[in-house]
Amino acid sequence: MQTGPSLTETEETPDGATDSVPAAGKRGEAVDMVVQQVRDAIVSGRYAPGQRLITRELMADLGYGRGTIREALSRLAADGLLDLVPNQGAAVRRFTRQEMQDLFRIRAVLEALAAELAAERIDDRDNRRRFEAMLAQIDMNEAESEAGFFGKNLTFHDTILKISGNTELQGLLSRMQLPIIMLQVQHAMRTDQFQHSTREHQQIAEAILAGDTNGARQSMSAHLRRSGAWVQTLPEKVFRHPR
Repeated sequence: MQTGPSLTETEETPDGATDSVPAAGKRGEAVDMVVQQVRDAIVSGRYAPGQRLITRELMADLGYGRGTIREALSRLAADGLLDLVPNQGAAVRRFTRQEMQDLFRIRAVLEALAAELAAERIDDRDNRRRFEAMLAQIDMNEAESEAGFFGKNLTFHDTILKISGNTELQGLLSRMQLPIIMLQVQHAMRTDQFQHSTREHQQIAEAILAGDTNGARQSMSAHLRRSGAWVQTLPEKVFRHPR
């Protein structure tokens, strides 16, 4: 358990005892670390959509006290990564069919703007080099596995967003929780879906590299509208049922 120079309270530790809690600054650092570790576990798929996160198990796994864990879970819930269910605790967020539909409609508008701005700014600073390096890294002509596709998909969309240069847009889209959406639907995707999305990514990339703002915007919008329509064809078991 981390300790700071001045201690103000006690909290339960992973072994069930009590220990001093660091002063506000140190406590904040501990909460930040737990938030990052749990966030990374969610994005990597270690914690699946809908999975309950048990406070005592997190205490044992991460080595922090109950108060620190609970504060971190509250922050993750505020960020939209977790649901806090009364009398049940925290669970990784799992979207309903309607929530998915709403999110894809919003993304189709916002990411189309990001693609347009990326095309507009492709020759600013080192944007072209960064974008071409990303394309070489993900190698869209390479045969796809499920895990490989989703990693490349996140990298592709994230790079476009970054070179768009619009920090407000980046903030809005970061709350759309693309990693969780993809984790929720990934097992339903077939090889032809991977291939179709990859072809659409190539069209978007070509428009951005050509500085074609209209083409980039339209290609991204069409890509996300098609993806959203496909998600709506998935069986009910993929989605969380409304409470």
